[in-house]
Amino acid sequence: MAQRERVVALIDLDCFYCACERHLEPSLAGVPIAVVQYNPFENSGGGAGGVGGVISRPPQPAAARVVARDGRILLPSGANGSIIAVSYEARARGVTRFFRGREALAACPELVLVQVPTAHGKSDMGIYREYGARVLKIVASVCGGCGGRAVLEKASVDEMYVDVTEPARAVLAGAPVGLLAREAAEEHGTHVAGATEAADEAGRGAQPGGVLARSSFRAGHAGQREREIGAASAAWWARPDGAWAPEEGLLAAGAAIVGRARAAVTAELGFTCSAGVAANKLLAKLCGGLHKPDQQTLLAPRAVQALQLVASAVCPG
Repeated sequence: MAQRERVVALIDLDCFYCACERHLEPSLAGVPIAVVQYNPFENSGGGAGGVGGVISRPPQPAAARVVARDGRILLPSGANGSIIAVSYEARARGVTRFFRGREALAACPELVLVQVPTAHGKSDMGIYREYGARVLKIVASVCGGCGGRAVLEKASVDEMYVDVTEPARAVLAGAPVGLLAREAAEEHGTHVAGATEAADEAGRGAQPGGVLARSSFRAGHAGQREREIGAASAAWWARPDGAWAPEEGLLAAGAAIVGRARAAVTAELGFTCSAGVAANKLLAKLCGGLHKPDQQTLLAPRAVQALQLVASAVCPG
């Protein structure tokens, strides 16, 4: 196997801010929620506990930061805040990040609005960074524990790149590719990107009139939901050991490892994440948004050009 071959994953936490809030306040599990920014003018008089008009509200108790629930406005100052995160339950009811709080409540009366924590006159993102660091640690432990060195790069508070080339080579040395392929397909439901699949998934995010926006190809549109892998993906995974090119086998092993890491994050924190598995960071990013939430997609070498053409059509320039 040529040493230049690589397998890289982008792991993207699903509705990360909402997931953090649910971890802090378990009663929000399964409920449509959205997280809103703070109101910089809520305490314009600058009274006790406020700096620059902002009242400090720590991460816990999270219930003290609930803006609206059960049709009642509990924190009027935050009711029209800009939305920074929307759960999939709320997206299914038409709520988007382009709404403000009251618009979202009008579209989805059962929506729970939660304000971000605040301190020292601004938003306090520390709790989100803490959860992001915990996820990074779990992923590093699982991927590195497969043998070889996993190289992690934090892309944002809720995204990371993981080069699992060495761990993938290590597991391939100890297990047949067919066994790893079955794990990737049956245990982790790994989709295999192709031209038709990529165009179909992106098209679900079309705006009125059929126009595709940049967000159509990436994460977030309402048409995204958990799906079984298609017949073409299942057939790709079901090939016998002798039918795999070296670079395909490496990707299959990488997909199995990434699936294990995602499962560990869910087991330890309750968070779900999606992933793209490909030969480099750019391609991992491109295919990582094709199937969300709680799914992963592998970009086979034969599908690289087709996926790039779909991405160019959706995101020109």
